[in-house]
Amino acid sequence: MQTGLQGYAVLTFIFGIWAIALNGVLLASMYKERKKIFVTRISCLVANLAVADCLNGLFAILLVQPIKEMQFKGDIRKLIKLPLVWTAFCASFFTLFLMAAERLVVVKLPMVWSTLLTVPRTIICILCVWLLSAGAGVAIHFYGYYTQFVLCLLVGVSALSFVAIHVYILWLLRQKEKTRKIMKQDPSQITPCIATSRHENIVHTKVTIVVTILLSVLIVTCVPYFVCLQMFAINHTFDKTLASKVNADVYDKVFRYTDAFTYVNFLSNPIIYAWRLRMYRKAFYSLLGRRNS
Repeated sequence: MQTGLQGYAVLTFIFGIWAIALNGVLLASMYKERKKIFVTRISCLVANLAVADCLNGLFAILLVQPIKEMQFKGDIRKLIKLPLVWTAFCASFFTLFLMAAERLVVVKLPMVWSTLLTVPRTIICILCVWLLSAGAGVAIHFYGYYTQFVLCLLVGVSALSFVAIHVYILWLLRQKEKTRKIMKQDPSQITPCIATSRHENIVHTKVTIVVTILLSVLIVTCVPYFVCLQMFAINHTFDKTLASKVNADVYDKVFRYTDAFTYVNFLSNPIIYAWRLRMYRKAFYSLLGRRNS
């Protein structure tokens, strides 16, 4: 029996460890400053995304071993692998969906969003995310190929649509800032659409940029794998001859390495928060005991 490392499994294992470490540090930092941080909707969503990403990393290192001979091959692994992996991934994706929807409501409904988007309602939405994700995991177990086809299609279309929408939102916020400067000398001309303060507009812009980056990273890291997975699902559902039309060896390598590359998405999210949002950098410094940083 030959032994050796599998390159794609090594990458998955490394990315999984980093996902657990980085998201764990983010959650610890947020908990350290919980009285200051968990008063906003976006922080609840960020924490939920970190939990989902941490679980994605955890399942990766538990269910994928770099050394083939050390892999657990029991029937229980086959039973729980797909449901657990897809539940965690769907929780991550649906949380990004909530973030994107939240940004759209804030910008399009400037006069009423504060009454619509409250922390209790955000928590209820987060609970719904996990219920839907668990439902997707159960569906994967009983209707694997058809469910994978639908989920891959949903993720691809939704992510592309929300990136386009957020580019429009950023353009809209910039137009509001320009209009505010023009109308500054005549306050009577200011309409409800531009009634927000300059500081609030800057905050909305920063958070919208972060969500747009998160969605863009999701597309770059996950779409190649979903394309391969979609081909796999189609071959087992709608077109039984698809496998004969591609090079099996090339497809297998691309499939496995793009699968490993998807875990870059889960470890990159806390890096994006620390890079773009000062609140989480301050929480991290507080965790380190550097309150004046």
